[in-house]
Amino acid sequence: MFNNKIIGGSSGGGDTTPLSNSIDSTDTNTAATSYAAKLLNDKITNGLDGKANVVHTHTEFYSKEEVDTRIINASNDLSDKVDNVTIALVSNELKVKSVDGLTIGVADVNNWLSGTTSNIQNQINAVNDTLVSLTSGMKYLGKVERYADLTSITTATNGSLVVVLADESRTGGRSLYVYSEQLGIWDFIGEFTFSDEFIELKDTPSSYSGQNGKIIKVDEVNNKVVFGDMDWSEIKNKPTSTITSIDNAVANSHEHANKQSLDKLGVNANNQLTINGVVYSNSPVQKEYLYCRRITTNQTVSANTNLIFNSKVNGTIPYNTSTGRFTLTQGKVYHITVTPLFNTTDWLALRVVDANTNTYPPEADNYAIFTNVNGTWHETPQGILSFIIVPNSTREFVVRCANTGSSSGKYEMRSSNSAITINEI
Repeated sequence: MFNNKIIGGSSGGGDTTPLSNSIDSTDTNTAATSYAAKLLNDKITNGLDGKANVVHTHTEFYSKEEVDTRIINASNDLSDKVDNVTIALVSNELKVKSVDGLTIGVADVNNWLSGTTSNIQNQINAVNDTLVSLTSGMKYLGKVERYADLTSITTATNGSLVVVLADESRTGGRSLYVYSEQLGIWDFIGEFTFSDEFIELKDTPSSYSGQNGKIIKVDEVNNKVVFGDMDWSEIKNKPTSTITSIDNAVANSHEHANKQSLDKLGVNANNQLTINGVVYSNSPVQKEYLYCRRITTNQTVSANTNLIFNSKVNGTIPYNTSTGRFTLTQGKVYHITVTPLFNTTDWLALRVVDANTNTYPPEADNYAIFTNVNGTWHETPQGILSFIIVPNSTREFVVRCANTGSSSGKYEMRSSNSAITINEI
């Protein structure tokens, strides 16, 4: 029979023993069967040899000591490849020493510093403590011209602030100093300047020069602001009236349909409202009046004689008790009543005339006749001269005996029974 066992062939890659090529003489198989078995044996042998060569092919094998030695040698090689500035080799470990040029964000720094209590955080705390110390009790002392003037100040206390206008110890500009008692010096805070020009905003004009009276306007086309003049059409919520209408209204601001009436209004020195110079009062206006009588003696009367009522009882109308003249005001309405009692043997006529011209007033043509009747005293009844007059000018008037019946008659106005009354109505 065939010896068809495979000898070796272990995972260690040992040799293989091919099947026997001999034919057992006692085997009852035919020669063809034996040949087939030989071919199978050859295929198996060749196949196993090929697989063993593929699976078990190794180039190098190292022990642990050899591996450690290679790692140390690799570390030694790295020491030649780091600059010890940005990256260094410490105890066979690569460590970052500097991140110069690395861009980080505020969020990164905040995240890294979150919860830290040392290194950068301690430095920040130290800066804060210094600022608190410096600013504690700060008091502005004012400004000095030069740094030399600053050093001569003897009243400084911790936190005193002074501005040096022209700091010769720096660049000649304005500087801010705070005094530190801990350091015993004026500590320089910083330099600052002022400018009246646009220096930062890129969309603004570079200077105010030549822009007097103009306003800043937005130029949307060029995405910037510019100086320019304001046009009426650009004003928002402007009056609906045109410029011409407004100008005309201003020009005619003192034109009024009742201007003549308005011109009569005024205010006197006592801050009282006046109309044509007369103080105006909203209380009822007191009307003018006059009441005069003849007293004590009788008055002998003849033609063209003025009657004189020598006693002014009361009234606001001016009256002369010596001449009998009274003044009436233009435009006012008066009711005049004359009631004399005559002692006469004849008759006589009375009129109110212009005292200066002795003419009858055209505003009121008045006339009254007094005559005797009979009796021992030859007295006439107490007659009346009564009329209304509206003077066209302010002037004096008088009651006059226009004429008598004869030159030889007796004409006398009795006292106590003769009077004149004038009322403004």
